[in-house]
Amino acid sequence: MTDPFFHTSARDFKSMVIALPDQTITWAGEGIMPDTFLLGTENGQLIECGIDGPIENSRPVQVTAEKESINAVAHFFFENELHVGITTRTEIAVHRFSAGSHRSDVFRRNFGAHGIKRSMMPGFVVPAGPSGLVVLMPNARGNYDCSQSPNQNVYLYDLCMLGVKSENGAERWMAACRKEGLIAIETKIGAKPNPTNRFNFKDEPQDFVGVISIGDASKLWAFVALEKSRRLHFLGDVFRSQATHTVHLPFVPGTAYKILSYNNHILMLTSRGLCIIPDLIREFHTTGLSRDYRNVKFMDVEAMDINIAFDKWLLILTPDGVMRIDLSEYLRSKPIVDFPSVAQRQDSQLLARGWTDSSSLSPVAVTDWESRDVEWKELDQPQAVSQGNLVLRAEV
Repeated sequence: MTDPFFHTSARDFKSMVIALPDQTITWAGEGIMPDTFLLGTENGQLIECGIDGPIENSRPVQVTAEKESINAVAHFFFENELHVGITTRTEIAVHRFSAGSHRSDVFRRNFGAHGIKRSMMPGFVVPAGPSGLVVLMPNARGNYDCSQSPNQNVYLYDLCMLGVKSENGAERWMAACRKEGLIAIETKIGAKPNPTNRFNFKDEPQDFVGVISIGDASKLWAFVALEKSRRLHFLGDVFRSQATHTVHLPFVPGTAYKILSYNNHILMLTSRGLCIIPDLIREFHTTGLSRDYRNVKFMDVEAMDINIAFDKWLLILTPDGVMRIDLSEYLRSKPIVDFPSVAQRQDSQLLARGWTDSSSLSPVAVTDWESRDVEWKELDQPQAVSQGNLVLRAEV
């Protein structure tokens, strides 16, 4: 195994590409220590690298049993140990590392997932597709307790934490479901995950692929949900109001994959590239969403995933490696060319490679904004049908 190599992109803007000479990177995200990244590979290994180059004496660690491709990683420190959670299409694994990077235990669950999030309890929360929400928490016995949400006949694809309820300390999560809308779920120490509300539009089903929290002091539970069709649904206090606003960017090509936020900006990854919509979150909280929205940026790039590290670096996973971009620099950068005109936009091949903007478009063409009728209902209290608190098997 040789070290990752770094090279500067040939694009007009400054970037760096991280690649591995003998295997494919399938996930990239924030590292354990400042100014480091973690790379997950197609054969189930984790590799740590610096933001500007390889780390001396860093070695890959095998973290999956079946050598499956890693699709998500999360980590936290607890009682002087590092806990690292990994998901693949076939398993969920948690590794504990003691002082000196000695791996002490491995905990596994033999079903796949699409991601993993850090809980503040502490622990991990996992959207496990048809298996529902899985919560993993370290216990006093030195291993992990595992609990699942009751079967709601949904496919959990992504989720975000909205916040913590002051009255009982429960974490509120919003889950994006494929074709079944959105589900609010509460998690609490010593209790099974509790689905509390389900959200759907009345007129048509939605295929949600992502959700992010955008809450502030006035709208604590606010979030944005992304549909596969590239529609963005903004909701304020979803537990009190059914008001929602939908923003559609019809000129952005491709099928939506993922949504992230950065300094009040929305980042949307599609099958055709990366779209950045500056200040859209701030507008939602202050002046309200308008029909005349400009300065949308688009990068035509073949990418499978995006993540943000240390609130600074945008990591774009491509077939050739991981593009590392300083987000603040790129939001200040001048676009290479204007977005095609309304007439030209019918031919998606005219989209130029690199950054483009929408400043030449008419207001109606830039943003398709509308209010929608929604259905938001409380769910009946679940029966005790989950698998309960299962202790995961530990391996040295």
